[in-house]
Amino acid sequence: MNDFASAEKAVEQEARNLIFEQAFWGSLLMHLKRVYTPAVRTMATDGIRLYINPGFALLLTKGGLKTVLAHEVSHCALRHFDRMESRDPERWNRATDFRINFDLLKANFEAPSWIDPETGNKRTWLYNAEYGVLTSEQIYDRETLKDAAKPKPQPGQDQPGQDQPGQGKGNDGSQAQPGKGSQPGKGSQPGKGSQPGKGSQGAGKGAGAAQGAQPGQASGEAAEPASGLPSGIGEDYGMGGILPAPPSGEGEMSPSDLAAIWEVRIRQAVMAADKYAGHVPGSVRDSIARLNQPKVDWRAKLRTFIGEAKSRDPQWSRPNRRFISQGLYLPSCPNDAIERILFLADTSGSMASPELIAAFSEAQAILDEGGCQILQWACMDTRIASHGELMAGDSFVGFAHSGGGGTHFGKPMQWANEQDAQLIILFTDGETGSWGEAPACPVIVLGAARYRRTIEQCPYGEAIAIELD
Repeated sequence: MNDFASAEKAVEQEARNLIFEQAFWGSLLMHLKRVYTPAVRTMATDGIRLYINPGFALLLTKGGLKTVLAHEVSHCALRHFDRMESRDPERWNRATDFRINFDLLKANFEAPSWIDPETGNKRTWLYNAEYGVLTSEQIYDRETLKDAAKPKPQPGQDQPGQDQPGQGKGNDGSQAQPGKGSQPGKGSQPGKGSQPGKGSQGAGKGAGAAQGAQPGQASGEAAEPASGLPSGIGEDYGMGGILPAPPSGEGEMSPSDLAAIWEVRIRQAVMAADKYAGHVPGSVRDSIARLNQPKVDWRAKLRTFIGEAKSRDPQWSRPNRRFISQGLYLPSCPNDAIERILFLADTSGSMASPELIAAFSEAQAILDEGGCQILQWACMDTRIASHGELMAGDSFVGFAHSGGGGTHFGKPMQWANEQDAQLIILFTDGETGSWGEAPACPVIVLGAARYRRTIEQCPYGEAIAIELD
């Protein structure tokens, strides 16, 4: 069995273990397309693919390999590929590694270590307990100050913090946190052509697969052509690197669209971890708490349409669905809210993913606030592309919008007038050939602040422009 097949078998086994033992990381790992190539020194991801050096994977213990897979997934969960911006890639990788490894150790992952076959030095992850309360950006700023204070090496001298044989130091000389059973496994020397760091300086150099090496199963790929590898893949980013999101082009999406997709995946993964098993990093929960906060105070806004809510006696005939998942059957007070709201989302081609995420964040806020008994939703462009209903307490998590065509609200508004809604909320950029027939019920026209001029041209309803993050 060659290195590619052996590495793939080991990775697949630990990927399965990750799903059962740590559902948050395991469920997110399934979204990354695994590519086995000696062009990457250890592992790296760009938010779409997970590049794996077969020789490096075979240097790790089972627990260490599972940790590195979770480490790479964490880069995506925290959207480091999008947050890198114009920062120095090496320093950004170092900063994000500190942030991630603190979370992984807290979740009882094993601290990986391995012997670099090129230098004979023992290597392990970066860890600094003082960084546990900082964001990646804050850590980056501190590392920038540290780098500036380091004396510049004289010709012929080693770089400050360079690893020495047998010492368990991180890449920059910081003290590594020891883990359990983290000695490299036996019989795991990389084969010819697949040693980490061999012939892999810079993108595309030495990127050919090991002689005769082919991946074992369809879940991974052999080394891609040099021209298909992302920038910086050959750099030394420790046990795993984060690469910039691929540039927009044929078959690729923009970094902002990719980040929006990962936002949805993160929410799904948190739900999986809460329902089944595993730990969710505090930094991830914090990012979700800040993620997609509604920009409209719907509790106050809806009062302008229904007045102050006047509760009647609780009704057991229709239990409050918000608490059923917790095993609690409580009565509902249906007259505290509008019975039916119709939420229309403009999903035409002019609407970007971040704006659609914002649209359904507002719809979710209405459900969370209990602002209606039934939220009827519809995706539209020149037609109603899809529609459905949710009850108070339900969730849009996992929802995929449809549409993407031109923009003309004639037929969609005709359909909307046939529905039994007491209030219509229309989220749009206002770039439409027709606003259609005015609905008989009140309308709120919602849109990003940069579209204020166009949404205010709507001939009916109240226009509200919101600032997006």
